[in-house]
Amino acid sequence: MHIEDDRILNVLRELETEKMDLLIKIEMYSSHITHATRPEAEQDADAEAALLSMYDQIGVVMPGAIRKRFEDVRAFNRSIASNRKKLIAGQVEGYVERLGAARQRLLALRSLKHEAMAMLGREGEVRSADVAAAEARLVERPSAL
Repeated sequence: MHIEDDRILNVLRELETEKMDLLIKIEMYSSHITHATRPEAEQDADAEAALLSMYDQIGVVMPGAIRKRFEDVRAFNRSIASNRKKLIAGQVEGYVERLGAARQRLLALRSLKHEAMAMLGREGEVRSADVAAAEARLVERPSAL
């Protein structure tokens, strides 16, 4: 079976383009996973606790209504954070699946690239062997003179 070198080279270019797209997606998915799993809600809670502690340390006495409002806001934030964690957990699972699929496709592309390179190499070897044989025949053929 003879496959044209140009066709193999086009396939190799397509594989390389898809490989670059997959590498970009892998980096993006990894970044999304890292961003989604950072403990931002915990940092916010720590900042609030630090603020209230600072007020207590410097002797600022907050009226009961303000403290009640802080508690209401804290409960509301916990509710939002809980819902957000559930949403993010689903998103992280999706990104992990996409990341795995992209890595699997990347492995498949590498295999296809190796096959194409082998075909290109075999075709080149056959052609160079044909050329060498033709040259040998020319040398072996006795001259008509």
